[in-house]
Amino acid sequence: MRQYGFRKYFAEKAFHACEDTKFELAKLGNDAGIYGGVELVLNL
Repeated sequence: MRQYGFRKYFAEKAFHACEDTKFELAKLGNDAGIYGGVELVLNL
């Protein structure tokens, strides 16, 4: 995976349990907000 500029900063500043978190480019694009909103409504 390509390393992003924020990865180093995240690893330095993150809580130790999260420092191995993997990052990927978003695949939903503009639909991400819609999916998140639907998820919130369904979990009410």
